[in-house]
Amino acid sequence: EADQSVGKIDQSHDDISQAWRKAYARLEVSTMVGARLVGSVDETTQRLTELRSVADQAFDHAIESDCAIAALEEAVDALRDCACEDPAMIEQINILEKRIDENARISSTVRTDINLMRSRVAVVSLAVTEQGEITNQISGELCSVQTALGSSEGAFQEMVKAAEDVSAILGQIREASGILAR
Repeated sequence: EADQSVGKIDQSHDDISQAWRKAYARLEVSTMVGARLVGSVDETTQRLTELRSVADQAFDHAIESDCAIAALEEAVDALRDCACEDPAMIEQINILEKRIDENARISSTVRTDINLMRSRVAVVSLAVTEQGEITNQISGELCSVQTALGSSEGAFQEMVKAAEDVSAILGQIREASGILAR
């Protein structure tokens, strides 16, 4: 009976050992995937920060363009005052004014598009930040699981040692009972 019990214990240890190795292998893969995910989120955050900076600079340039257009419109008004009813000059001023108006329209469209892009970047940045927080939580949990598996490995090794001790004691008991039986 003792031999059967030791055999069952050995089988249980083998099963536990196999399950532990599988769990540890899966944990290593999960940890590796988690690390890649954290790296990806960090890289995405960096790229979004760069994109936000570029969008802010483009918006600043669009504002400067609006200021330049306003200055040109003032200059056209001054030219119109100086034209003194000269038809050729008035025609050139009208052409210049149309081009300025076209540039103002384009500048306004660009500024609106840049503002939309900035808003979208802000929304995506918020989502990526939230994803980063979740990813960091998952990574922390994976580390906790890894620590727990490490602790369980120590306990498992102690169980294996105890089973080996029981086996050795049973061997000694068999020997003693063999000697007594002679």
